[in-house]
Amino acid sequence: MKLTLTDIQQIAAEIAGSLHPLQVLLFGSYAEGTATEDSDLDLLIVMQSSEPRYKRSASVRKLFWPPKAPMDILVYTPEEVEQWNGVPNHVLTNAYKTGKVLYAA
Repeated sequence: MKLTLTDIQQIAAEIAGSLHPLQVLLFGSYAEGTATEDSDLDLLIVMQSSEPRYKRSASVRKLFWPPKAPMDILVYTPEEVEQWNGVPNHVLTNAYKTGKVLYAA
C-alpha cells in the first residue's frame, strides 16, 4: 500500500508524541517523490537511548503493529549522528542530504 503524505505525517506525529525524539527524518523513495506501491517507509529517528542500536527500533515498531506499509526504521543517538553524519556513503549522510525533516524538537 502506498502511503499518503497525511499517513506519513500522522506516523511522525505519533512517534513524536509517544517517544519524544529530537528529530524524525523521512528519507528514501518517499522523500524523493519516487515511492511506488512496493516502497517501504524509511525513517531516521534521533533520540537519546542507552539500548544497543539493533534493539532501538522495537519501541517504534510497537506503535504501528500491524504496519500499514513496510517500514525501515533507524534510531540513532545525537552522539552517533555527530560521529557518522558526513561520512561518505553512510546512511546518515544520505538521509540528511536527501531527506525531509518531519519533526524537530
